[in-house]
Amino acid sequence: MTQPREARSTDLAKTHVTLPMVIAIVATALSVTGAQYVVQSGQRQSQADIQSDIRDMKTRMELRVEVDQARNELRANEIQSQNDAILELKRLTQLLQIQYSELSKQIAR
Repeated sequence: MTQPREARSTDLAKTHVTLPMVIAIVATALSVTGAQYVVQSGQRQSQADIQSDIRDMKTRMELRVEVDQARNELRANEIQSQNDAILELKRLTQLLQIQYSELSKQIAR
């Protein structure tokens, strides 16, 4: 059989909470809240550090691209300068050959 309703009552007014029990509950709640704060604070710092590292890597990569572009432009300019110098040497060589030929003709007369 079931017990009478009064014997199995769950009325909150009839429960007794002692002061040490209240202190333990409050201390537990405070320690859990403090632990969560510490963990979240550490995570925020870690995230900030990671974001800073990512910004540093991005900056380095952008600078590397700029350096590579400048290096490629310099190489292209050097090649163009060398080609211009070769063409000038060929022109001067032809001019000297013409002058040599003319001098040889004058000497032969």
